[in-house]
Amino acid sequence: MNRRTFLASAGGLGACAGLAGCLERDLSTTPLQGPESFDRCPRWNIRIDNLPNAAKNEVETALEEGYYEASPPLYLPNVLDPQSSYLITTDPLTYYRAQIDQDRDPVRLTVDRTVPTKGNHGLTIENNTDDPLDFALLIDFVEPAVSYAEVETPQQVLSEAFSLDPGTSVETSAYEKLYGRYELTVVADEYTETITYRETPTNSGSITGIQFHMDDDQLSIRASEPPVRDDIYCPDYWYGDRS
Repeated sequence: MNRRTFLASAGGLGACAGLAGCLERDLSTTPLQGPESFDRCPRWNIRIDNLPNAAKNEVETALEEGYYEASPPLYLPNVLDPQSSYLITTDPLTYYRAQIDQDRDPVRLTVDRTVPTKGNHGLTIENNTDDPLDFALLIDFVEPAVSYAEVETPQQVLSEAFSLDPGTSVETSAYEKLYGRYELTVVADEYTETITYRETPTNSGSITGIQFHMDDDQLSIRASEPPVRDDIYCPDYWYGDRS
């Protein structure tokens, strides 16, 4: 069996793993800055202690008391999109999702700890050889990115068999891509190979599929990599410095 690690400088699973440079600047909100004065930051994970003070107060109150209520507009949904951005704390690394009940009066904010995920997606498998291929594909989730995840590991998340003609491709079934480390194993006739990859916020170390190739008359696989997400500096959105 061949065994390779595909990490692409993904780093470990420590406090800032996959966070693309944790923001460190202490930010504040002046009394003249209402909620509507901010632009939403599209960053995929935002540290709670880096939020503008008014939004940070809303989140911290929700965490401490179970919810935060306000009759005026909330600050938080004006500085980020609660549906797409995670709130995080470090030491230990913890992810949260904000939920806003707009149907209540006053409006209610709740913040719940969650296991981060990219959602349900498949992988694209390509046969770039001159021969038809019959193979099995196995994917195991072996280590979550957060210590509190109640997930049994290793856990097989995909097991499928395929037949691919030369120059063709196929999409696997979708599986939930929780942040963390995975092992993908290909078994084809006398060929077996395992690669290790990670699902991370920045896509560093992640894969979107595999390609079969012939190298020196030997079958091999290569990982298809997604574009790495550029880091985003939220104060440029919140304080108007973005060019």
